This record gives sequence, C-alpha cells and structure tokens, in this order.
Amino acid sequence: MTRAHRLQVAIALGCLITACGEPSDPAARETDSAEESTPEREAAPLAESFAEFEVGGSTVEFYADGAGPDATILTRVSASPESGNPLDELVLRYGPLTNLEEFLALAPDVVPHPALVATHPEQATAIGRPDDSVLHVDPLAGVTIVSLGF
Repeated sequence: MTRAHRLQVAIALGCLITACGEPSDPAARETDSAEESTPEREAAPLAESFAEFEVGGSTVEFYADGAGPDATILTRVSASPESGNPLDELVLRYGPLTNLEEFLALAPDVVPHPALVATHPEQATAIGRPDDSVLHVDPLAGVTIVSLGF
C-alpha cells in the first residue's frame, strides 16, 4: 500500500470513527475487544492516543502509530448534536487542513507531536497546497487540554 493510499485510508477511518464514536451497546464493545485480540490485529502497529481536548461539549483526540513521516495520524471527534464538530468550523473558515494545523488551532502554545510535524508536508501536498508551509489558523475558543501523552 502506497503512502498516499495509507493517508486516504487514515482519513476514511477518521471519518468513520468521527461518525460512529464509541459503541453504546455493551455487547458491541465486547465484540470489539475480542476482535482486537486477533493475531492480525496484534501484528499490525496500533495507533496510540497522544492528545485529547474538550471543546464546547465535544472531545477531539489525536492518535499516531509512530513519530516519523510514515506515521498514520487519526483524529477522532466525539460530538453531541448540540455542540457539533469543532473542526468543521475550521474547515468552513480555512478549507482543508492538515492534522498539524488542526492541532495548532486547539493548542497553539503546545509543541506538536513529532508525527504531526513529520506528516504535514505530505498532507499539505495531498490537499493541493502549493508548498508545505503551515497555514496560520486562529485558535478555537474554549479549548481545554485533557491530556498530552508525548
């Protein structure tokens, strides 16, 4: 699988995670846990959460399966119908953003995870940017840092 395909899969998975969130049915959670213990899943590198934020009733989490340019970054948003997805506001204002730019809108004073910096150039190219400079995005208001694990 090429790097471009991995990025497309990561974006698609991020969208699915955003749309589905956590299963509310305990039986579904048990099934998910059983699936996680299969040999295929154990052999694959698992993405680990490295940052979590709360924004107006929504939760935004970032996951990475490494730190270099080959890392896959996933963003998971858990939003209630009332609060909506805070990253949608950014896309409406600025157009498509890289994971680094989303992170900086949530935590402008935090040094980003190395995977965010390493994957930014390829993501910028994938969304049609003429270069890999970081787009200045105004910080979102009302952000609370829940955890930073890097």
